[in-house]
Amino acid sequence: MPAMSAELEPGAAGAAAAAASLNDEGMGHFGEKRHAHAASAFAEASRLCPATPAFAANAAAAHLASGDARRAAEAARRALEVEPEHPRALCRLADACLALAEAAAERGGGDRGRALLREARGAYQRVLLLQPGNAHAHQGKKEAALAWAAEFDSDEE
Repeated sequence: MPAMSAELEPGAAGAAAAAASLNDEGMGHFGEKRHAHAASAFAEASRLCPATPAFAANAAAAHLASGDARRAAEAARRALEVEPEHPRALCRLADACLALAEAAAERGGGDRGRALLREARGAYQRVLLLQPGNAHAHQGKKEAALAWAAEFDSDEE
């Protein structure tokens, strides 16, 4: 797990440098597929520098990689509070919502699944407005449409 910087508060001297170091540490963990460690490092970096959306977006990626879509969505939403048009955070939110919608469908969560699929489709669409060639968003949007059709017996929405 990352070295916690509990003695540092956001905005304190050294907080930005510690956050950058934690982000680097998280990238190393992520590359070695230690996703829980990566998520922890990224989350601490985000706590220290909440105005840097990339740290929360990275936490979202790590949570997704570890299979925790709920925490991934929370982290992506934190990044989007800072920068509403952050493409990576939007993709990670959409991916998390799609995973949560699929889980809701398995439990018969109709209205919740609909809301999550709408959110996923909307986030992918926002990415495509910002980056029309984003292959991940194109693929995700297709997957969300297929999930909608499979769950709600219609491709309309």
